[in-house]
Amino acid sequence: METLGQFLKREREFRGITIDRLAGMTRINSGVLKKIEEDDFRPPLQPVYIKSFLKSYAGSIGLDLQEVLGKYEGQAVVGQPLTVPAQVEPPAGRLHWIGPAAGLAVAAGIALAVFFLKR
Repeated sequence: METLGQFLKREREFRGITIDRLAGMTRINSGVLKKIEEDDFRPPLQPVYIKSFLKSYAGSIGLDLQEVLGKYEGQAVVGQPLTVPAQVEPPAGRLHWIGPAAGLAVAAGIALAVFFLKR
C-alpha cells in the first residue's frame, strides 16, 4: 500500500516539480517537505501544522485536498505513526526547585512592598 508521503512525492515528481521549487511555491522549508514525503511526522514537525502543510502542498501541485487529507487520516487508522508526542522530561538534578522558588520569592517581595507602602 502506498503511503501518503510516497503518493505526494510521486505526484510532485510526475509534475516535474523539484522539492526546492515546491518549497518556494508553498513557503514551507524544503526539509519539512522532505519529512512529509518520508512520512516522518515527528518533532520538530508539529501536529497542529501538518494539515496546513498538506493543504498548501496539495494546492500548489494541483491535488485534491480531500484525497490528501483522507490518505493522511487513513494512514493514522491503519496504524502508521503519523505523530509522536513530545516527551517532557523533568528537570535533572537537584535544581528543579529553583523556578518555583524564584516565583515564590518574587510574589513574597511584591506582597511585602505593598504591605509596607500602605503603612
